[in-house]
Amino acid sequence: MESIELRRFERSQAGDLADFLSGEMWPYHSVPRLTVGCVLRQVADSYYDNSSTRTLWVTAGERRVGVVRLFDLDDDTPLFDLRITENDRHRGIGTRALRALTAYLFTELPAITRVEATTRHDNVAMRRALRRCGYVKEAHHRNAWPCDAGTPLDAVGYAILRGDWAGGTVTAVDFDDEDGFNAAFAASAGSAGN
Repeated sequence: MESIELRRFERSQAGDLADFLSGEMWPYHSVPRLTVGCVLRQVADSYYDNSSTRTLWVTAGERRVGVVRLFDLDDDTPLFDLRITENDRHRGIGTRALRALTAYLFTELPAITRVEATTRHDNVAMRRALRRCGYVKEAHHRNAWPCDAGTPLDAVGYAILRGDWAGGTVTAVDFDDEDGFNAAFAASAGSAGN
């Protein structure tokens, strides 16, 4: 199995990034087909590299198999956009890249407390990778992901906590906390009417 490494994107590689991103379909992204011109404009506008954003090549050996854009790095909860080439999907590379980028973020940025990820609800491979890597589903947003077909799709949000990553644990979310809240609300509403 080839080792997965993350290598920092440099502005001098703008043409390589434009060719890479425009040469693939990205079916689970808001814009599934990027153009060379669009990517070059984004590079010129510092979209891929600025004080709160870093872009990294995902490599397997010497071969570029993906790219990850890390953003909101000036916040204690950064996000990322991970793209793996079509020929390299469903081979475990996305999961290994996700582990590497999570370690990178928690190691390189000691102030961050958690890492968040959002994807379309039908991106099953990404959702499985997130779970394998210790990310926990925290949100389900109905009709929140814009898509070309016009009708928005559901989006799901995941996150991993620094303590869970460091300890190899998973802290579950208490989605049933409203049961007690509803009982307390009903009791207080009843007493307010007296």
